[in-house]
Amino acid sequence: MVQGAVTSEPATTTVPAFVDDDLPVFVDDDLPEMVEPAESATTAEQTTATASGSESITTPQSPAVVPTATAVAVEGGSAQPTAEPSVTASTIEVPTVAPREMTPAEQAALDAQKPAPSPDVMEPPSGMALIETYLPASYANLAKRTPQGDWVTCHFKQPLVPREQTQVAVLGYHDFSNTKSTTEMRMKTAEFCRQMQFLKDSDICVISMQDFLEWRFGTRCLPERCVLITIDDGWKSVYTDAYPVLKAYGYPFTLFVYVRYVGVKGASMTQEQLKEMMAHGATIGSHSWNHLYPSKWKRYKKTSVEYATQLKKEFIDSRAKLQEWFGNCSTYCYPGGYHTAPMRSTLKIAAYQAAFTVIEKKVKCDVKPYQVNRYMVFGVDTSIFRRAVNFDGQEGVDSTITAINNAEAPARLFCPTAFTGVDSPLKQTEKTAAEKAAAKAAQAAATTTTPTAEQPPATTTDGAAADAPAAEESASTQPATEAATTTDSLPVETPTAGDDKTPVSAVTLPAPQVAEKKTQKRKTRTKEKS
Repeated sequence: MVQGAVTSEPATTTVPAFVDDDLPVFVDDDLPEMVEPAESATTAEQTTATASGSESITTPQSPAVVPTATAVAVEGGSAQPTAEPSVTASTIEVPTVAPREMTPAEQAALDAQKPAPSPDVMEPPSGMALIETYLPASYANLAKRTPQGDWVTCHFKQPLVPREQTQVAVLGYHDFSNTKSTTEMRMKTAEFCRQMQFLKDSDICVISMQDFLEWRFGTRCLPERCVLITIDDGWKSVYTDAYPVLKAYGYPFTLFVYVRYVGVKGASMTQEQLKEMMAHGATIGSHSWNHLYPSKWKRYKKTSVEYATQLKKEFIDSRAKLQEWFGNCSTYCYPGGYHTAPMRSTLKIAAYQAAFTVIEKKVKCDVKPYQVNRYMVFGVDTSIFRRAVNFDGQEGVDSTITAINNAEAPARLFCPTAFTGVDSPLKQTEKTAAEKAAAKAAQAAATTTTPTAEQPPATTTDGAAADAPAAEESASTQPATEAATTTDSLPVETPTAGDDKTPVSAVTLPAPQVAEKKTQKRKTRTKEKS
């Protein structure tokens, strides 16, 4: 210890060593062996005496620097050591070298290592694989990023816009036929072809499911007006009627199939047919395992083991089975549009990217991924399609009807097989605005003279598909924006947004004939009383 000129001997305080028995001991046999320093250069003490001379702190010094210290007495009774440290490697000044400019090759290599551009890219990402040569020319605009991936659009004819300016109308279809009667679930193949021609004539961009997902999650931009085509259940008519139309126009589409209805006898599609369509623009999504409706889901208590088991079956197991069959499945479609919080949690566990409802609304880029809106296009009400393709927020019914009617002639020339058996021109199932106004005025005039009871509308069903879900789903997928139609004693499932506080309820409505008889009885009783 260095002695100062202070009269009283200062106290010495030693810093205690830190010991933690819980810390692991690090041993590395690969480290080089450390050479112990010489005994004479082990530790040097540097002592600083404070002005009061009350304490001094002893700290170890590096063995490489051994300063020579002498205590010098100064006025005030404190001791100030002076030292002349030895020159070491740390005290040698190293001259700095001015940086040189990079060569073009070095600059290019540095640019290649920069991160990807902003998600709001205005051009599709690169790295698309070449499409197969056997595909028809109409599909030359589609490609895959990976051999096992889904279809994406290489380029768009319409200009791309920022993501928040894009609107997507998701169309939902079921069954097609020119020979069977038209129902909510079944539409004429010729009408479907005319709608596809209208999309082409109107320059509305038809996108694939992969396009939609990349836009939703911020990795690409789309044109301002887009349509996503989806078809539910897995009817055989999709392969025989709708698929040739979609292939002729080169439109990508998504098939929401449920496992129990794949490859069974009757009107279902086989795995081979589904795989063929996957090679020509189709994407496979899950429509559950058993296609349970809201009334069946409500039989289970949400806290029961049976409910949890059914969730796993319908959401997790269905995706695993479809992936086993077709290689990819990342989206889900709620049967009847019914969904709850436990269902959405199960979708997240199963790693679905999106799930679709039956509530009509244009989709924006901030839509909740498990509550994506859809327009269910019914065969008996083509006004739903007109609402779906109306992107300007105005009615425009007359002009849209005219445009759809004008699309029939080029559609017949472009895809004549879709009009087989349809000789007369197609008619819109809804009157124009002028016809509506005239009918409303006539009804008002008739009401003032002869009051009549308003009767509920009726729809027809032929019962031809008892082995498939059309009969029950015809009511369960009715859009929430319109009043549900009914048949004799048919339980009507009115879908909602899926919130647990507003569950879907089953309501049995009377048949129109019964309502008419009741009205006549009331009139008779009124006359008798008078």
